Amino acid sequence: MTVVKEFEQFLSQRSLTIEDNIPLSLYITVGGAENPLMLSAFAGLKNSLNIHANDIIWDSRINDGLEHWENPVVSVKQALDFYNSSIN
Repeated sequence: MTVVKEFEQFLSQRSLTIEDNIPLSLYITVGGAENPLMLSAFAGLKNSLNIHANDIIWDSRINDGLEHWENPVVSVKQALDFYNSSIN
């Protein structure tokens, strides 16, 4: 089973409990210079989120020109900024 299918299955079958009114959030990124297979998987993850994640605050970004190993350096700050903006 591919990662995208496993992710979609997880999203469609989960039951969530939200404690302390903390919003559920997810931020996903991919480097724009990634292998086409990774870019395709990223698109599949976004599609699954659009279909199954109405109760999650989420966002995504393709970081133009970044390779796989470069993307985390940029994405960590983006994710923290996203989370901060989603709870404030």
